[in-house]
Amino acid sequence: MSLLLIQTIHQDESGLGFYRRVAESNCFASVREMTTANGWTASQKALFTSPETASVQLGLNSACTKLASSRFKHAMTFGSFYRRNTDAICPDCIADSPYLRKHWDHGLTTACVTHKRKLIDVCPQCSEPLLKNRQRLDACDCGFELKHSKREDATKVELWVSGLVSNGTTSVPGYLSVKEQVQTEIVAKLVRVLVTGADAATHFVLRSSVSGLTDVSQAREFIERLDPIVGNWPVGFQSHVRERIVAGPSDARTVRSLLGSWFAEVAKLTKDTAFNPLVAEVVAVVSQNTSCVVAPRGSAVDDS
Repeated sequence: MSLLLIQTIHQDESGLGFYRRVAESNCFASVREMTTANGWTASQKALFTSPETASVQLGLNSACTKLASSRFKHAMTFGSFYRRNTDAICPDCIADSPYLRKHWDHGLTTACVTHKRKLIDVCPQCSEPLLKNRQRLDACDCGFELKHSKREDATKVELWVSGLVSNGTTSVPGYLSVKEQVQTEIVAKLVRVLVTGADAATHFVLRSSVSGLTDVSQAREFIERLDPIVGNWPVGFQSHVRERIVAGPSDARTVRSLLGSWFAEVAKLTKDTAFNPLVAEVVAVVSQNTSCVVAPRGSAVDDS
């Protein structure tokens, strides 16, 4: 059978969200039910590994299925930051147009940079998570329409991080302005390094992965730990570096030996990116407060 309503993918729509919207608009309870009804007993994975087949089997525009595939594969690069089981949504966006935005797939996205609102991933009426297998994108299975959710303003640090994840750039008053696009992977890694090292007095140990950040409330708590470091730029960051200097070895001779693996990670992630001002501030603070050897990045004595 052919689909009654043929949809095209939105400019900022999630890859999986596209197929879920197509299924819903054609009165199917799930993507699997839609593919089966069209004589295709393929797994969900096949939608993204074989976009040409998906186009033929479902009668969708091949450009749309290829774009959905590309976006889904990109979302898979989020690793432990990918929201696998639940949706985080902006009630204002859903009210404007009920489809899932691609940047909502990332666990560090806790705010809508368009409406300046916090995202939600729990139904305000029944308090159940907004699972990806619910039947309507714009409603909870209890019947509550998400556009009627109470709005809550996002914090500045949420907007700063969500802007970086969503667009690769960000401009929030009082925070480091990032005008040149930075890859999502770099953003996530840098945020993790800065949050892990938020307590300068604690020995810095970077774990191989993080867990729990696909839950919006936990991700929000994680991100808020960034505020004293990146807020009130550059004063907040300078203060953090001074705290690290105090906690470092008194006999250190170089920036690397003084600030250890924290500095090594920051230097590695910011090199040749719009985050380079972070390292510049580190070098400036160390120069002003210690006798450690510092040098311009990339020079023969640069130990970053």
